[in-house]
Amino acid sequence: MITVPYVDEDPIMCSLVSRIFEKTGEIVVHSSVSGEEALAWAFTHHADMIVSDNGLPGISGTDLLKALVAGGISAPFVVFTRHVNESLKTIVKIPGVFRFNGREGTEEKQIPKRLRFVYWVTGVRETG
Repeated sequence: MITVPYVDEDPIMCSLVSRIFEKTGEIVVHSSVSGEEALAWAFTHHADMIVSDNGLPGISGTDLLKALVAGGISAPFVVFTRHVNESLKTIVKIPGVFRFNGREGTEEKQIPKRLRFVYWVTGVRETG
């Protein structure tokens, strides 16, 4: 099983992503609606990779990544965003950090792309 914390301020997106990812039977999703919630979860559970929106209220996705690294968590990190700033350009140069421009068009249509990205990053062969 692949364990993926999925961080997005939109609870509807969290629900959709969880439902679609878990439908594969290979992925377990822990949804968080804030960087703070995801950070607390990550320090007490195992994550095979972390998927986060960058534009979170409070702790941004970039700040979440910095806090995870500072805390010794080295799971692959995928940050999705519509806007790329200089801080994000620097962060995605770290090994194991990936940027996904998944905020273009209809959100629900982007979920299968995110799912394929999870398979690619974790090295698990996509079955669906």
